Amino acid sequence: MSLGGAIGPRAEWPPARWANLPDNGFMSSTHPIPNPATITVYGADWCGDCRRSKRLLAAREADYTWVDVAAQPDVRAELTANGYPAIPVIVLPGGRILMEPSDADLAEALDALEPGPQADLDPAG
Repeated sequence: MSLGGAIGPRAEWPPARWANLPDNGFMSSTHPIPNPATITVYGADWCGDCRRSKRLLAAREADYTWVDVAAQPDVRAELTANGYPAIPVIVLPGGRILMEPSDADLAEALDALEPGPQADLDPAG
């Protein structure tokens, strides 16, 4: 038995409407980011993608602030109202926002935060 087309075409993921969401500027008045100099992760313990992102952050020894949106439904509603309906939402220092990132996307964003190799400025070396 073939289901050819019975289910329909596979949906694009992530949806194109999420591709051009603005970085920074959300939730600043009613729920300010706890510490803009560090990573803030908005998620829920029941969320598999949130757990995956937390594992990657732990493996990279990245400091971050966890905001449990399951315990704070007003925060979840505000995320959704500001164009971030999926979790995790990860706010990086400098204001870059990732919504439901893949491990590769999160790793790339973390690499961009980390300073590159320091030049040896001591000529005696």
